[in-house]
Amino acid sequence: MKKGISSFLHALVYPLIYMGSQVVASFAAVIAYTITSVIEGGPGSIALADISTIQNEFVGKYSQQILIAACVISCLIVLIIIKARRQKLRDALIIKRMPYGSILPTVVLGISVNLATVYAISIIPIPETVLEQYNELVGETIISDNFLMTFFTTALLVPFTEEVMFRGMSFNALRRGMSVVLATVLQTLIFAGAHMLPLQVAYVIPASMVLGLVYVWCDTIIAPIIMHIAYNGFSTILSALPMPEEEITPPENNTVPIIIIAVALVLTAVCLIRLYRTYKTQVREAIVKSQLPISPGEMRD
Repeated sequence: MKKGISSFLHALVYPLIYMGSQVVASFAAVIAYTITSVIEGGPGSIALADISTIQNEFVGKYSQQILIAACVISCLIVLIIIKARRQKLRDALIIKRMPYGSILPTVVLGISVNLATVYAISIIPIPETVLEQYNELVGETIISDNFLMTFFTTALLVPFTEEVMFRGMSFNALRRGMSVVLATVLQTLIFAGAHMLPLQVAYVIPASMVLGLVYVWCDTIIAPIIMHIAYNGFSTILSALPMPEEEITPPENNTVPIIIIAVALVLTAVCLIRLYRTYKTQVREAIVKSQLPISPGEMRD
């Protein structure tokens, strides 16, 4: 029991590092914005400016830079922690070669889980205030006018960093003190809680659960990184595509969303079964290999 509690508290350290890095990066950006505004408009410009205007300009100018800085800070802290423990990076995060046959199912998983989640939420009646809060966050802090910058940050850097923090460090801390099943559930809740906004939590819970399973079954951090990149990358690309007004308007019935959800769930199930079978095969091979007699040559090595 004590070991499980200790592991849980240890697992919470890494989300706090990630969120703390965002606070530090935001504070640094505020200082940079303040200094720039004073230089451009004089010492009284900040006091006289409208606060909401300053906030909007700040978010528009520095959102991507804040995310990049937070990711870099988080990864540097993890490297320092691993170095302090005298661990190897590949052992701490479980970095192994991923079987080529598992790459495509992992990519498809990222897209299918994304589609299933988005369309499932779209048919649920959600209060306008919640939608506005979420759209404001996505529109101002995640998506920018620079598509390449957005894609690099949202689809590549953030998935890499979050998998290192939440699966590579936090999930592994949980696994050391409890069963894999309980650890998978808790890492899902921790990852969802780190996103704070209710609608964001709803979006990430299914993905987080699947990411945990993929990490366990593929036994390498590369797998959830690939899936997370596919998940975020799919959304980033779609958000950049111009959409006619009639496509933005919600449909009168839920037939199309339900069909998309059904297809996405089938693809998700097929890919998960494929990865699980590969995992079980590798486990059986490892058991057989461990039971083989050791030759004199291997003993000398």
